[in-house]
Amino acid sequence: SATAALKVLAGTCEGRAQIIAARAIPSLVKILSNGSLQGQAMAAGVLECLASNDADNQVEIIDCGGVKPLVSLLARGDTQVHAQASATLESLVAGRPELALSVIEAGGLDPLVKSLAHGDRGTQVSATRALHSMAACPKSLAAIGS
Repeated sequence: SATAALKVLAGTCEGRAQIIAARAIPSLVKILSNGSLQGQAMAAGVLECLASNDADNQVEIIDCGGVKPLVSLLARGDTQVHAQASATLESLVAGRPELALSVIEAGGLDPLVKSLAHGDRGTQVSATRALHSMAACPKSLAAIGS
């Protein structure tokens, strides 16, 4: 599928640059809500790669509405989709605690906390890292504490 090809492409710096140049983030965000289960997991994976250590891409994914569908995917029963959504949320807030409020406002706090007890090991690690990054922002820390 096209999203699987993008996932492979997103694994390289040049590939990520091509995906960004093609302005693919809005389309990938749409797939999170409307794609097949496999398409959703692949789109989340591409977004994870794009968000990793890239402040501009983190903000663009959030501005395109990517957080809410990722949070919705955390509630899905599919382990692969759940794990990928958790990892993508981790990449969105890693090193950028001020972006954590978007995850909290989208209802992501409770599903991330539940992932600590009910997710597989990879999901638990991603959820822990996301919550750790979120806790670095005083406003989000207040929400986590409530």
